[in-house]
Amino acid sequence: MELLDFEDGKIKLYTLLLFVGLSIPCFSQSSPATDSLATSLQTYLKNVSPENIYLQTSKGIYESGEDLWFKAYVLDAQSFSPSLLSKTLYLRMVSNQNKQSVWQEMYEIQDGF
Repeated sequence: MELLDFEDGKIKLYTLLLFVGLSIPCFSQSSPATDSLATSLQTYLKNVSPENIYLQTSKGIYESGEDLWFKAYVLDAQSFSPSLLSKTLYLRMVSNQNKQSVWQEMYEIQDGF
């Protein structure tokens, strides 16, 4: 009977040590390589546009004179959630032959769409 109690106490002790060992926080040392990577990533994010614009059209190819149906998504560049920064979307269609603007419009952006 005592042997069982001893084994039971041993299991409880190991379980307690396991939980204590797992709950101790571990810290790693920072290296110059990781610090340099973090710094260059922050610099890149400051220089890149804060928003990405995705244009979804109703079809892939349009004929001359057809109506162009589209939906624009203005997304935050880091989180890809709808951006609330811009309020106006400027669109311009450019000719392939002479690179001249053939059409341009402005649209109100509401909640990133």
